[in-house]
Order: sequence, then C-alpha cells, then structure tokens
Amino acid sequence: MSSKQPIYRQLIAEPSNTEHFQLGRAFSGNQGLLTELAQTSLASSTVAIPGVGGTASTLAHLLARMGVGQFIIADPGQFDLEHFNHQFSAKCSTVRRSKAEVIRKELLDINPTANVREINDSIGSKNIAEFLRGASVVVDCLSVSAVTFRRVLYPQAEKKNIPVVLSVPIGHSCGTLVFAQGGMSFEKYFDFSEDDTDLERILKFAVGLTPKGLHRKYMGKKGAKSRGASSPLGSNCATLSAAGIVIRLLLAESVQLAPYFRQWDAFTGQLRTGKLSKGNRSLQQRLRLWLRRKRQHGEPSFSSKPE
Repeated sequence: MSSKQPIYRQLIAEPSNTEHFQLGRAFSGNQGLLTELAQTSLASSTVAIPGVGGTASTLAHLLARMGVGQFIIADPGQFDLEHFNHQFSAKCSTVRRSKAEVIRKELLDINPTANVREINDSIGSKNIAEFLRGASVVVDCLSVSAVTFRRVLYPQAEKKNIPVVLSVPIGHSCGTLVFAQGGMSFEKYFDFSEDDTDLERILKFAVGLTPKGLHRKYMGKKGAKSRGASSPLGSNCATLSAAGIVIRLLLAESVQLAPYFRQWDAFTGQLRTGKLSKGNRSLQQRLRLWLRRKRQHGEPSFSSKPE
C-alpha cells in the first residue's frame, strides 16, 4: 500500500508524467451512462470556447472528464486576484499566468491524449475563421457585456452550421439558449439594431437572456453592492446548464433551439423555461426592456470586464 503512494504523489506533482495513463480506465466511470460508440464520438468532437474564465474553464474540465477529446480555447487574459471567488483555475500558483495556457495544461493533465489548440488572443473578425476551424460546437460563457464580439461570432457560426450554446451567469443564476440552423437567429432573438448604443445592446441582451428575471429578487436592492458581481453559484449553474446540452449536441441528440430559453437560479432554487416566439420583439419583452431602461439610471451596471 505504502509503495504505491509515492507514485500517486508523483503523478499529481508532475503533470508531464503520463506513462501510467490509460484512456479506457480513466473514463471507465462513464460506462453505463455512455455507450462505447458515444464515448468514441465525444473523443473525436471539438468544442470551441472563446474566453476561459469562471464558467468556461470549469465547463472545459467537465467536458474533458466526460471524454471530449478536442478543444479550441481562446483568451488573451491572465488570472488575477479578482478572479479567485468565481474562477476555479484562479489560485496563487496561476496569478499573472495566461488563462489559455493554464487551462490547456489542465485539460492535458486530465487527458494527455487530448488535442487542445490554444489561442492567446482576442477573437474578432480577423481571426474568427481560424477560431471556428474544425469546431463541432461553440460554447459562449462570456460576460453579459461581450455583445460586440457576439455579433461577430454568431453569424459566422451559423454560416458554418456550427451550433452555439449560450450559457451566461448572472447573479447566482444563469440564462441558457441554443442558437443553430433551424432555430431563431441571435440577431433576431435579441432584436438588435444598427442604431442601438452599446448600452442598449447590453440591456437587450440581459433582458433576452433571462426573461423571467429570477436574479432580480436579490440583485440591485437597496444597500446591495452588485456592480461587477460574479458568483461561483452562477458560474456553476451556467456550467451544468451548458454541459448537458453540449453533450447532447455532440451525440446528435435533439435540443430545444432559440427562441426557447432557460434560467436556473441556485440561490432561489428555481428553474424557469419558456419560449419567446418573437424574441425581444414580444410585448412582454418590450415592457421589460422599457422598465430596465427606466431603472438603469443610478443602478449598478453590468461589469465591462470579460470572464
């Protein structure tokens, strides 16, 4: 018994030591939940993740442990102290280290046979084609404010017939939608206009992301400091909400596409689902947006910091 302990510690301390790794044994716990064919399918699938902050990094770890074998991860940022409360790869040993590099090494530490393409850069019109190359599905867990980037990502993904799973933490909850051919487009659902200001687009995105507004029961109350707030509960909600959908998409299972939506709140214990046939153009959404504009003055705003 004691003779095996040094080997165990060595494997933990030295991620590059992969001589004892056995792929089948490592993911044998999935047997009975996934068929051998499904496991093989996941191993050959590629998940593209723009921004590996709190939600996305945890999601990448989860998918790697499910057996997803190929990743494209992009993030120009570094881990820092303000990430400690909600980004689980943020710790003393990773401060000021590249997020993309850290996550790549962690994924390879889980599965040394995985193929992880690392991009230490922001994704935009200049490199969106390279980012999407070979992707089976894209997962968008970026902050609410990243609307400008999304207006580049979603049309390009739709053209290439790559589904995008949108799962974004907000408060202790998350909003989740799936955009793919056959469903409502990203632009139509959120009812964006070229005349919209940046703030207006963020408001439209927030209202469309969480039509039921479960988080509003505790966010923005008098005395509550919610400016730029990031909750580990919200991050984990978004991770779990997205993960099941991603696995179903990779296994060619049916999923509900936008305008169907889902909001799950870990703090209130509530789950709400529904369908906005007209997206943000529906009467109730227009009313919510009007109220949100009215409350915006003097109320804590959404963080401009990316995940």
